[in-house]
Amino acid sequence: MHPSSSFLATGAVEGASPFFVGVEPTSWESSGTTHQPLQDMKAAMPAMTTGLSTAEKLVLAAIKRWVANADDATATSLMSTYESDYVRIDGPSVWVEFVCQNGVVLQNQIHYHTVYRDHTRDNGGEFTFS
Repeated sequence: MHPSSSFLATGAVEGASPFFVGVEPTSWESSGTTHQPLQDMKAAMPAMTTGLSTAEKLVLAAIKRWVANADDATATSLMSTYESDYVRIDGPSVWVEFVCQNGVVLQNQIHYHTVYRDHTRDNGGEFTFS
């Protein structure tokens, strides 16, 4: 099933976002075939942040200026969270988020969760009605 098919209403696409998807486990084997449904999304985020090189550390340094207003233990915990496996692209229109969370069913494994939103066109907002 194509992801956009979930946005169909009477055969017409109503909108491409919001789009929320998660998977647990992140991969499995069935009949000799390995399935990794969100692997392409997972691979895209580290590829993007690796391209930032030292600039990524500048982003974290900027965030720390606000977080440092909390007590030391809280600030350390928050910065550790912000430096972990979490990426969000947030622009005037687009919002893409990829999170590696603790498993819900398989608690000692990672659970992928991702969100795509369009701030200005969510829920069919890209269509005009005249």
